Parts: sequence; C-alpha cells; structure tokens
Amino acid sequence: MMEWTLKYERFNQTEKLLFKKLINQLLSKTFLIRDEYDTQEGRLKVHPDYRFVERTFEVFVGYLELSGWTLHRDSTYGVIYLGSLYDYNKYQFNKFMTLMLLTLRLIYEERREEVSLRNEVVFETNQLISKMQILGILDKKPSMKDIADTLKTFASFNLVSKLDGKWDAPDARFVTLPSILFIIPNDKISVLSDMISASEDTDESKVSAYVDVSFDREGDEEENEMMEDPL
Repeated sequence: MMEWTLKYERFNQTEKLLFKKLINQLLSKTFLIRDEYDTQEGRLKVHPDYRFVERTFEVFVGYLELSGWTLHRDSTYGVIYLGSLYDYNKYQFNKFMTLMLLTLRLIYEERREEVSLRNEVVFETNQLISKMQILGILDKKPSMKDIADTLKTFASFNLVSKLDGKWDAPDARFVTLPSILFIIPNDKISVLSDMISASEDTDESKVSAYVDVSFDREGDEEENEMMEDPL
C-alpha cells in the first residue's frame, strides 16, 4: 500500500468527507487561494480549506496522480492549483476572454508594489475596459453582458473575486487573485502581447491556445462517481 493511502486511512470521517469535497472543488475551480479578506474583521485570514490541503498535500497529490492530474503549490503567493497531463482536460478561453485575462495580468504586474502585503489587486470594471482601450486590443467597446459573463467565468476558476456591485455595473469592484500569475506566467505575457499586436486579425484559436485551465467539464459526473469510494 502506498504511503499516501495509509495517511488517508488515518483520516476521521469528517476529514474524509472534506477530502471528497475539496477534490471536486479543485477539479471544478482549478485554483485554491490561501488568503481571503474578512470584511467583518478587516483583515486577511487563511482559508481553512487551503490549510487542510496544505497539511495533507501528499494525500491529494497521490490520489490525483492516479487519474493523470498534477497538483502544485506556491507558498509565496498562497496558491494551490491543478494541472492535467492531457490536453482534452483543459478549458479553453475564447479571444475576448483571453484579452481580458491578459489585461488583468498586465495590471497585476504594474501594481506589484501595492501587493507587497496582500497578493491581490483591486480594480473596477470601467478601469479594466479603459486599460484594454489604452492597449488598443478592442475592436469595439464590449457589451456589459459580455464583460459580466467573462468576469463570472474568471470567478468560477478563482482568478477574480467580486467585492461589491452588480456583475454588469461599470463601477463594480473586483480583486484579481494571485492565481493570475500561474495561468499566465511571465514567459507567456510577451508571447500573448506579441501575437495580439502583430495583427488585428489574429486567429482566435492561436490566441486562446496559450491560456487554458485544467478542468474537464464533461468528466464531472464520472469524477463524482469515483469519489463515492476514493480507495
């Protein structure tokens, strides 16, 4: 029996249920963020889910490896994230979503000094669109519905989090989470920027191919069935 399975057997029933929940959460969201802002206490707190995965990391790694998944951890920025060995397990963003994601990554890079204590960058929707216009990557001003739908998708993968306001409001406030650093690492910023600026008619598939999230939506049902008895 592998060492990680022995550690799993030592879990109590509550821990085993939490393990199942967090496996499915990683498969659906890809990223797990350590720090969350407690509005009532006015300070950052370590999320208990992150603490559990970090403490039992070997068990999560061992289980996920059986299905071709890889689990990574960055303690500096407090991000645990999932990867896949197979391309068909990756969610692919379209061109507009990729452009918006790249803009958020550039904003994050520009304001790194502001996140020395917190790993998050706050922005308003109108600031994001203004930045995209300054970069010259928009053919026309997008509808608020398209913007809201894209931000909701990003939130579903723990790339951004809404602070206040309606999703489709120009003054809605969001935070860009440190997971943005791992979905578009430094070496991909220049590649994406060059591809976008090279031609206004850049092929959408070529742009979006550089940004993917390891999550197989079609495999959800099968994975949930597997989790009924993980060992």
